[in-house]
Amino acid sequence: MDNINIKSGIILKDETWQGNILISDDIIIPKGVSVVVEPNTNIIFKKQSRNKLFNKKYKLNYLLNKFNLSKESYTDKISISVYGSFFAIGNKKENINI
Repeated sequence: MDNINIKSGIILKDETWQGNILISDDIIIPKGVSVVVEPNTNIIFKKQSRNKLFNKKYKLNYLLNKFNLSKESYTDKISISVYGSFFAIGNKKENINI
């Protein structure tokens, strides 16, 4: 794949994703922030090591507390927690591949 954009952490301002997106760690989209995924975008989730999974719970708790967000969407896998807006603009001819 050419030109891979790596994403992780807290998205602090509106973004448009297109092309090849590698989600390398959890993503949090806070209230008031929007992410738009364009047609023909490929989203890949990176596998996590055991050490990373062990430390993830503590890091996530810190971020959720800092931004006063709920913990109900917690998972052991990489996740995208949306408190703002997430729009996937695909169709039959122009897919979004995950």
